Amino acid sequence: MINFHSYVNILNNFFSFIESYISLEYNVLSFIKYAHDKYYYLFIFSFNDVSRIYKLRNVMHYQMIQEDYLPILFHLDMDQFYAAVEMRKNPELKKYPLIVGNPKAKQTKRGVVLTCNYEARKFGVRSGMPMNEALKKCPDAIISNDARDEYNPTSKRIFSLLNSLSVITKQTSIDEAYIDISPLFDDYTNAYHFAKTIQKLILEKEKLSCSIGIAPTKILAKMASDYNKPNGITVITPANVDKFISTRKLQDIPGIGKVSSQKLEQKGYTHCKQLVKLSKYELIATFGDLGSRFYDIVNLNTSNTLKFGGLRKSISQERTFHGKPGDTEYTEIIIHKIIDKLYKSLVNQEFSAKTITTKIRFNDYSTITRASSYSNAIQDIEKMRYSVQELIKPHIDDSRGIRLIGVRLSNLIKLEIKQKKLTDYF
Repeated sequence: MINFHSYVNILNNFFSFIESYISLEYNVLSFIKYAHDKYYYLFIFSFNDVSRIYKLRNVMHYQMIQEDYLPILFHLDMDQFYAAVEMRKNPELKKYPLIVGNPKAKQTKRGVVLTCNYEARKFGVRSGMPMNEALKKCPDAIISNDARDEYNPTSKRIFSLLNSLSVITKQTSIDEAYIDISPLFDDYTNAYHFAKTIQKLILEKEKLSCSIGIAPTKILAKMASDYNKPNGITVITPANVDKFISTRKLQDIPGIGKVSSQKLEQKGYTHCKQLVKLSKYELIATFGDLGSRFYDIVNLNTSNTLKFGGLRKSISQERTFHGKPGDTEYTEIIIHKIIDKLYKSLVNQEFSAKTITTKIRFNDYSTITRASSYSNAIQDIEKMRYSVQELIKPHIDDSRGIRLIGVRLSNLIKLEIKQKKLTDYF
């Protein structure tokens, strides 16, 4: 007979799955009782056992927090994902600098770089860069999006593979995820070998590489995954946090953008090692909220739990950029960036949308909104781009100049996914 306490680990993913599809206002145990009564043949435990396990798991989680329990988290980041999928379809592209985007940009010099391969990055090309600027840096680059229909299916197969490994996975984008392996391993040596196994499985099944950061908090795991790309694994144990942080530049910390790093540089601060030995009081006195954030990162006070919420009602993005009257090219670049981010969110969260709403705020702070709806929900970046451009086109040349552009996707419909059974977790 299986020991009762072992059920906690066995069912951990099952409960996380349930919680990710139920709004917070619903009682999870009531849902489990309903599922058990309706589909009792799926359960090998009685309802009382299941509810006891769920409650026990929550009690254990609370006790772990009280005892300063630190989990072992992965941040998995697919290497040059879009470019890698393009090169998988056409291996000849591996020989050249590759920019993923609309091939017509070679002639129009318009649009935005979705991503690029490592060869193109050697020339200074980066994701989100205006295509005109990217082609100036790397005029011989090849621009391709021939494999665009493979991005989403490839991502789904990868994360389906991760879910099959009985680990708690929180996908954060089409090519990234956090993984809590604490229920499986309690030491970093085994965690490292498990990360190697994940890399091997993805490479075998998809012919793509990924980098994995291993750490006790999400933010450190994310920094670690970026440390040794491509196909790298970086381990940060609680004991070597200071050592790792000291090797990084301040701009490597997630949340410290270009503007913040420039301000710090003006004060003479460029590397984390300059701040590691400062007290919390000194950090806050010198850097304000940024100092407090840095202290929390170094002292493991940042988030280390993977949260799953209910279904979203809308997804939105907006950007303030103080555009000059008549600067339509720059405005269109901003629109492209917004749509790219919205599309990624739509794909990652497995939604389609029926309504698109645009918001324009002019430099005199007057604001207008326009909306368009489809007869059927869509998950198509080109249709989204066309709709937004049609809504904004009449106002793009306004003499007041555009200060802010926002786009919201609403009337979201969850795409059908294969219903999991309790037996899938064994």
